[in-house]
Amino acid sequence: MLKDENLVGYAREATDFLGNKYQFDCMGCSFSNGEIKPINDFIYESDNFFVVQDIEIPLNGFLVISTKKHINSYIELTKEEQYELADILEIGIRSIKELNISDKITLVQEEKSKHFHVWLFPNSEKEIKKFGAGVSYVRSICQDLKENATKEEKEEIINTIEKIREYYKKNLKR
Repeated sequence: MLKDENLVGYAREATDFLGNKYQFDCMGCSFSNGEIKPINDFIYESDNFFVVQDIEIPLNGFLVISTKKHINSYIELTKEEQYELADILEIGIRSIKELNISDKITLVQEEKSKHFHVWLFPNSEKEIKKFGAGVSYVRSICQDLKENATKEEKEEIINTIEKIREYYKKNLKR
């Protein structure tokens, strides 16, 4: 039997990079219903989606775009939701690049978590030098950042969240 801590019905715990602890069955649903608080609030929110800074990994500009409804796959989105997601992705990518957070981004989406979401994972120069770039290095980079991020780096992330939020407000007209 598959035992995966990300699957629905398997209670998980998370500690955000500011030290707040959460227990949940589904992280996406827990954001949607207010059980988990995003760091420095939602970056963007609509009836169908939300965008947050990843709460566990202190990587500047690491955005998570998630559905509010509990679905597992892109193919479960309506055409309208697919178009909205495309707009949200575009603005997220542009914000990371135009705010000079990173000029390279790794997009990650897998159906493992049971709640549809997409990662916009900036490839920071520091981490590329240490590990390399691309999907195969994401897990190592995440672990390193969880263990070694400085207070200053965490403060920079909080400041960047506001800049990205303003970028969404200015550029996403929905």
